[in-house]
Amino acid sequence: MDVFIQSGGSIDGHTGIEDAIIKEMKTTHDALGPDELAKITTDANQCAKATAFLSGSDMACYGKLIEDLENDYFQGSNNYPKMVIAAYNLLTNWKQENQYGWHTPTADGVAAGRNQ
Repeated sequence: MDVFIQSGGSIDGHTGIEDAIIKEMKTTHDALGPDELAKITTDANQCAKATAFLSGSDMACYGKLIEDLENDYFQGSNNYPKMVIAAYNLLTNWKQENQYGWHTPTADGVAAGRNQ
């Protein structure tokens, strides 16, 4: 993320995520004050970082998790982690049965955990 920002990228402006947060709050953009809008922008940035972190994970190990999160979202249940630490915890504790048996990530990182 630091390299992205230092290279001129920006994580601001996630209006879609901000709109989703406002909708979850059951309010409107116009009903919020500047402090509330600033918090929503911060929360949207955290959500974007967490989603980017998940998207960068090993699809061979975590593809089913990502697919489940996407399907849940399209069915009206937003189970995406809201912060990077929550995304990390989800990946490191994710278990699924695959064709070779149970997939349990190893303790050496989120990209690890492939069956040997």
